[in-house]
Amino acid sequence: MVDSRDAFSEAYRSAIEEKAASLSAFIINIKLRPNALPFSNRIGFYIENYDSAWCTNDGDEIEKFFYMTPPTLNQGIYAETLNVVIPMQWSKVEKWAATTVGKRGAEYQQFKQRVYNQAVSKLRKIIPNVEKAIEEVDLASPLTIRDYTGVKQGAMCGARKECNDPLTFLPVATRLPGLFLTGQSVNMHGFCGVTLTALQTAEAILGKNIIINQLQPKP
Repeated sequence: MVDSRDAFSEAYRSAIEEKAASLSAFIINIKLRPNALPFSNRIGFYIENYDSAWCTNDGDEIEKFFYMTPPTLNQGIYAETLNVVIPMQWSKVEKWAATTVGKRGAEYQQFKQRVYNQAVSKLRKIIPNVEKAIEEVDLASPLTIRDYTGVKQGAMCGARKECNDPLTFLPVATRLPGLFLTGQSVNMHGFCGVTLTALQTAEAILGKNIIINQLQPKP
């Protein structure tokens, strides 16, 4: 639909196609041995240098990640899984961009193993002997995220936007009557962006403050 020359202008299509993607991630999903690791009802962060916490990591060394033990139904004392999410640039996996899941080759598998080994060595500083709690591991790179979600370059928060530049934001309304946009690439980033932009899009259809007024607590 976006490619249609009749539906949208060349400038509009170019603006969408040329949008840079936000940062992606390398995700380590770990199935834990029974009764091996206590459940923690919080997200933990590993940051080697607080001064560069918000900077993009250009080197091969892992400098930061977050980790969590997602709760399960009737969660008990011990966790069942452990997830580690490492910010990662698309450039780290771009050489395999033309490949598909399960057909990326030995070099790619070696790359994933190196990242995993390095992450576990850092995680050991927080959770001593963490390897003993690991039963099974599944690894996902920005390529995996791209192929399973369809998001450009496996971006975690959709298209990159600049808060001081309104031209980097797409409006929810389009030139086509009845066609509205929503999602993390339209207004705000990420999970909050999905929810808040959905609200903005709904109100573009129903009317301003219609939903907001319904969400307000009644006196």
